[in-house]
Amino acid sequence: MVSLPVTAIPTSATLESAPWTGTSSFIGRQPIYDRDYHLIAYELLFRAGDTNVAEVVDGDEATFRVMLNAMVEMGLDQLVGASKAFLNVTRNSVLCEFPQFFPKERIVLEVLEDVLIDDELVARLRKYAEQGYAIALDDFVFAEQWKPLLELATIIKLDVQVHSEASLREHAARYSNHELLAEKVETRAQFELCRELGFQYFQGYYLSRPRTLAIRHVPTSQLPVLHILSRILTQEPTVREVAELVSQDLALSVRLLRAAQARTPRLGGRVETIDDAVAALGIEGVKSWVTLLSLSGFEVASLEHSAEALARGRACELLAPRGSETLKKRFFLVGLLSKLGDLMDMPLPVALEGLPLTEEVTDALLKHSAILGETLEAVLGRGSGRPCPFPASEIRDAVLAGQAWASSVRSEIGY
Repeated sequence: MVSLPVTAIPTSATLESAPWTGTSSFIGRQPIYDRDYHLIAYELLFRAGDTNVAEVVDGDEATFRVMLNAMVEMGLDQLVGASKAFLNVTRNSVLCEFPQFFPKERIVLEVLEDVLIDDELVARLRKYAEQGYAIALDDFVFAEQWKPLLELATIIKLDVQVHSEASLREHAARYSNHELLAEKVETRAQFELCRELGFQYFQGYYLSRPRTLAIRHVPTSQLPVLHILSRILTQEPTVREVAELVSQDLALSVRLLRAAQARTPRLGGRVETIDDAVAALGIEGVKSWVTLLSLSGFEVASLEHSAEALARGRACELLAPRGSETLKKRFFLVGLLSKLGDLMDMPLPVALEGLPLTEEVTDALLKHSAILGETLEAVLGRGSGRPCPFPASEIRDAVLAGQAWASSVRSEIGY
């Protein structure tokens, strides 16, 4: 493998950097270089586990999971840095308009070679091209069905393991008006040949092997997702109403915070309530996010952890000083997130990394500081040696009311 002067590889607290016992999601990432060995993009790849094997059973689900991990769980800035991301798209992902969840200047829509091409798909891809999205054709071998897409694509990917030298020369001459990307380049000779033929971009083991990244994952149950999905798709809820729906589940709340941070990186350190995260994404953004969640699969999540989180949140809210609704929701968020470490099976400080929380909220969770932290401490029943700001009877009543409310929420959702 050649030694390359690559740009700094992006890292993130969300990426797993050390062994741990919690649940992970996985995503593959293979660099793409220009003619001078400069890193210009990454192709994002589906991974079912911590190997460099795709193991794709359902192409749509694989695409949705990559989209979810890239945009919602982590964010493109953390995953690919300043580089672009090549995102494999299936027919259904295009027709459902999920690519528009990504900023057009950051991604390349890579149309897979086995996609069914018809007027509906072409029309939707034309719309993306007119909006400024770059389109690439993967594993290209000319056939009549590709003609409509050739007019829309800016990049053509040619597999050097499939094409002979004569075929590469023919394609390079025939499609000189497109940008050509040589993929599966495994030797220096293949690289030099394609560069001689005018290829602009290169990808393959000769340059760099794919790398699988593990994302610290928040296990999410199906019922809360479907519950909120049915509400936001059949009604026209306000930001406050959506925030209330999301707040009824710990996993959804945390993943929404991640989504807001991924979509709006400058949001970091500004979120005090779930309402703030919903407002940052916008109602349409939340719809796309919840739909992606519903399509990308579920796992067995601890319903008991979520119920306890709800009970803590409600108890903290009930003990909050009199004030605005925003103040109450800030106390609710602290109580809710206090259970996150248990849900993710990791220390709470690690679980909170990457969430765009204010310093006040973070300190309340980790240091039990100020009235926010003292309230959480009282609900948890942990003595710190400091005078408790609440009578024991008031704490007991708040905790019992919180448990009753959490039980009613679970009954409404159906778990």
